[in-house]
Amino acid sequence: MSVAILPIVAALLGVVAFSPLPYGYWFGFIFLVPLFIFFTRLQTLFVSLFGALLFYLLLRLGASYFSLEFISIGVSTLIFCEIPISIFLLRAVYKRVRGCEISPMWVLFSLPFVWTLWDTVLARYSPLPTTILSVGNILGSSSFVGLAVFGGIVGLTLFVTIINALIAIIVIRLSRLRRQGVRDIYLPLAGTVLILGLAAVSSWLILNQRSVEYRERTVHITVTALSITKYPIFSQRILAERAVQETSADLVVFPEVFFTNIGHADYQTEAEMGAAIASLLPGDAALGVGVFNFRPSGLDERYETAVLAGGGGVQGIHHKAHPVFIGEYWPFGSWHPALYDWLRSRNPRYGAFAMFNKQNGYTAGTVNTLTATIGGASTTLAILVCSEMHYPSDILWYRAHGARFLVNSTSNRWLGKGKDHFLFLTNNLRRIEAIETGMPI
Repeated sequence: MSVAILPIVAALLGVVAFSPLPYGYWFGFIFLVPLFIFFTRLQTLFVSLFGALLFYLLLRLGASYFSLEFISIGVSTLIFCEIPISIFLLRAVYKRVRGCEISPMWVLFSLPFVWTLWDTVLARYSPLPTTILSVGNILGSSSFVGLAVFGGIVGLTLFVTIINALIAIIVIRLSRLRRQGVRDIYLPLAGTVLILGLAAVSSWLILNQRSVEYRERTVHITVTALSITKYPIFSQRILAERAVQETSADLVVFPEVFFTNIGHADYQTEAEMGAAIASLLPGDAALGVGVFNFRPSGLDERYETAVLAGGGGVQGIHHKAHPVFIGEYWPFGSWHPALYDWLRSRNPRYGAFAMFNKQNGYTAGTVNTLTATIGGASTTLAILVCSEMHYPSDILWYRAHGARFLVNSTSNRWLGKGKDHFLFLTNNLRRIEAIETGMPI
């Protein structure tokens, strides 16, 4: 096989690994093997960069076609390029110090750590959060997900890349059987099998322990989460009222766009937002979570605000801490690419995005916990608005500050093609974060 085709093979295997296919996660343990071998065989930075870029763009096209946007992809691609650059620098330093080329085995030993570092940076600092495309997220629906207690998605990413590196060693040594003999694959093969076996058993034990912890919780609440995106906006309130009145839930979670897409201007007071939620709830016993466009009276700031409220009034609010690039904030003033003008001409609704009208842009809030009486007991929780789920460091902050559970109020109305795929990857991330922190989401 030509070396040039290895990044393409890796990308195709990666698309399967990130897909909702049953047991597709097993491809996560092999999809980086061709790319890792590619990095061991090439000496020039240009060729390494070209192969890495080809892999990354093909993978994004197949695994995240629901969020393709060229400025975001451009920035994330620059971050991803640090992986082959790091390997090139490792080669250069080794050659300067030792006076000879570095062994492919040393490159493979370093790759899991290099990959995990830049994968984590990429997920956190891209204009659009891409944690669901971190390698560790592949295991969110697998029997290995219990390993998330060891560092969350970062720990899972390191685990997956180590297995890929070990299998790459096996493949390289298999190609040399005629010269070196089959015994050279015994050690990496045994190591791979042993690590996978121990990981599977450990995950099973951890998941059982988490189940016991959940069952032994002394406070239980009933939550109703409404999902009504199939229906026209004008019928949402009727359907919501019917659903809420027929349940005895302690907490009702409304979709993210429920209170913002009913022709209402920005809300100006906390009391106004609380009254909107309370009007749909069955009585003082229940609380609801809703998300509003909130422009405090007399101020220029505009927030996407999550509100916890009921018949007793507002219990707490949270301003979204991470507005999403393009739709919610735009850092380039009045400039925007001609392509976006064309998109707006095709669909005027794009005019509501911050990039076309800065008055529609949101101000970033801060992470914070809320305290309320739910189900007859006082508890601390946190509300995450849409993509805030994609910041694992925030989830750890909430746990450290006493949150007992998280509410992720979101909507898939903005999605067209790729909705099921996106929701699958998002649910993977929720499982990983719930297992790492011990908090229900």
